[in-house]
Amino acid sequence: MTNPANAKTKFFQSRAFKLIYPVIATLLFGIYPVLYFYKKNVSLVLLSSFLRILGIYLVLIILVYGISLWLNHGKAIKAANAASVFMLFMNTYGILFRFVEEKDLFMAKHYTLLPLYLFIAIWLAWQVTHLKTQPSRMLWRGIVLIFGALTLFNTFSILPKEIEKSRVLQTEYTDVEAAATTDGDKYPDIYYLVFDEFSGFKAMRGYWHTAEVEPFKEFLLEKGFFVAEDVLSSGTSTLHQMSIRLNYTEYPDIPGQTDNYYQLIADNAAFKFAKSKGYTSVVFDEISWQYPTMPTINADVLYEIDPSDNSDFGMIFDDFGVLITDNTMFYALSQLYQLEDFGYRPHRNMIMLTVDRLGNMGDIPKPRIVYSHLMIPHRPYLYTKTGEMVDSEYYRDWDYYEGYWVYSLGVIAQMVNNILEDADPANPPVIILQSDHGARLHSADYPFQDFTPILFAMYLPGYDISTIPQNVNPVNTFPIVFNHYLGADIPLQEPLEHPLEGD
Repeated sequence: MTNPANAKTKFFQSRAFKLIYPVIATLLFGIYPVLYFYKKNVSLVLLSSFLRILGIYLVLIILVYGISLWLNHGKAIKAANAASVFMLFMNTYGILFRFVEEKDLFMAKHYTLLPLYLFIAIWLAWQVTHLKTQPSRMLWRGIVLIFGALTLFNTFSILPKEIEKSRVLQTEYTDVEAAATTDGDKYPDIYYLVFDEFSGFKAMRGYWHTAEVEPFKEFLLEKGFFVAEDVLSSGTSTLHQMSIRLNYTEYPDIPGQTDNYYQLIADNAAFKFAKSKGYTSVVFDEISWQYPTMPTINADVLYEIDPSDNSDFGMIFDDFGVLITDNTMFYALSQLYQLEDFGYRPHRNMIMLTVDRLGNMGDIPKPRIVYSHLMIPHRPYLYTKTGEMVDSEYYRDWDYYEGYWVYSLGVIAQMVNNILEDADPANPPVIILQSDHGARLHSADYPFQDFTPILFAMYLPGYDISTIPQNVNPVNTFPIVFNHYLGADIPLQEPLEHPLEGD
């Protein structure tokens, strides 16, 4: 009978083991960027997205090591060191390309820079293989020790956040008893329509000189809307802004509060109060597209964006996949993995569904409180101002923001028309149009103060809109509505007098 100890010794002394174990250095070194960026974004990225791109990286690393092993005639340590050098260049090409572009150091083109970068990578990898045995082993051990320690550190940093994320996603809400009262027949439907990163009118006039501002404002005024141009957000974080408005409580945006904001949005005070008055809550949610780890919003009827309504290729390269891949040599092929369908089909379908459904809700019991949060004109910038599709390579190009902003005006106008055409003239609805914050354009000539002016318009039948200041605090949105129409007595907050200070 074979002695287990002897069998184990023979395995570690075998040729197969001596060829396999050196790849540990390349694996630890190669996957570090994926692990690092996941740790930084763990609260915003699904574990499945991380595992998907990690799997692709593992295949790539093994392929690179296999080629290096073949070229080095089976000298495994040398092959692992050479593969690690190549992975260093593989993981940094996109970073270098964007740096050269941003600093305008020279005319950066993939067809000239990538071959040069590849040549340097292969040349240095070849030079590493000429190290003598002892220095070669010391280099290998150094990579294993340094990146092994970094891997452990990142893993132990991720684990508690992953556990908390799992707990948040599995949260069960306490249901609020719907009021059994005939007053519900008198209450108006309430539509709270939010458009992500939609700059206020003054910012669009001042920086972009957008001619379409005036006709759209006139359209709102003719419909009977109160339009305020001096309304500011108190911050530039979507989660923070939506959590304070849905709970009509102002508080500062404190780092590390993502999970708390998730809960405040998902189980918010506005819906609870409306539910207690007999309202049916309806949500059209695209926040979860940007924040996939956010728990489901507690609503009677929920429509969410369906990321699976896309090509398989687009699903591989979701936002996290693109973040990682854009740093690598594959950045030269970004037009192939940032396909027209990437982020497009589900987003487009959600916009179309929301616009259509807002004017066709006869199957949902009244009164209704409807919260729609569409990621427009937030990037990806899918349409020009005339409704033509933008080339996928420009989805994230700020030059296309204004066109998508103008396109959004048509979407908003259609929503308003659909709601009003479907409404009961004897009991007209309340319609609130808002943005979470303005455009966050990091450009030398773009004023930081323009980050905070927002869209703010309210359709309030029977309300004396002359009593609402032009600089009304957006945290007062639901108190204004609930106090007047539902008999609440919620204190109003003071206006925000000053925008955020820039650096």
